Amino acid sequence: MADSISAYEEVGTVFTAALIFGMYLITLLFCFRWLLFDDDGWNLRERISWTTVLTAFLIFAFNLLYLVLSLRSTIAMVKYLSDNPGGPGYHTPHWDSIVKCTSANFTALLADCALIYRCWVVYGECLAVVVFPILLWLGSLVCTALQMYLQIVHVHNPLIGPRIWGAVNMTLGPGIVLIPFWASTAVLNGYATFMLIRRIYRISTICDTGTSARQFRFIMRILAESGFLYLSITIAHLVTWFTSDNVAIQILSMINMPVIGIAFNLVLIRASQTRAEKTALEEIPITQISELHFRQSSLHSTC
Repeated sequence: MADSISAYEEVGTVFTAALIFGMYLITLLFCFRWLLFDDDGWNLRERISWTTVLTAFLIFAFNLLYLVLSLRSTIAMVKYLSDNPGGPGYHTPHWDSIVKCTSANFTALLADCALIYRCWVVYGECLAVVVFPILLWLGSLVCTALQMYLQIVHVHNPLIGPRIWGAVNMTLGPGIVLIPFWASTAVLNGYATFMLIRRIYRISTICDTGTSARQFRFIMRILAESGFLYLSITIAHLVTWFTSDNVAIQILSMINMPVIGIAFNLVLIRASQTRAEKTALEEIPITQISELHFRQSSLHSTC
């Protein structure tokens, strides 16, 4: 597929993506620190959530793969145009686009899977709460498979897979498939974030102590901020497919993945910091907090 933006614009988008990736990498290092090491030191945790560690690593791997392919393509484009001034336009290898689009989709699928799991846990493994997001997730998975099929078939037969469909921009990829994919992702993210905040809010109203209520409200704020970050970039990415601005599509496509990774990492980092602060508070001698009164309360997990 021929590039539909100039070399200067391509360099600018890759530079922007590299900056956002640097911010994502910082959050990833902090995330691994809290996932792998004790709250008060650098000793390995006795119990490590390897599923969460693997999810964070896979999101990083897909981000790195996307950025490396983009940098490689941009360098090759600049070199080709400098060696062949006035010659025919540079053509990006077809497999680059296929791998990059698939990596972006799997990044979103991993983050959505983590959201569904959080809902499952917070609601006490209530199946009714997660049926709807699971269906959306399966729909997104089908869209990913269809996108790969259309891109691969288009390589062998350019007549298959229309480049223009209605008002959907098809010059940078199979927008006809990516639109339902990102729409499902946006709905899933909004639903899961709302359900998590709703559940935690109900629990916070039952808590008797002000400290516990404040901690629950802080967790609600963490989920709301990270959910808004994820949702905003997803909606922006979705809307650009209805425009003719290829530069905007390229930029949002490249920064979408690291922003999703940042949102995923921030939830883990801030929740771990809150847990560490709570543990430190509990270790304070009771004589120093004698003015506070505690009593046990039972919380029942219901849907």
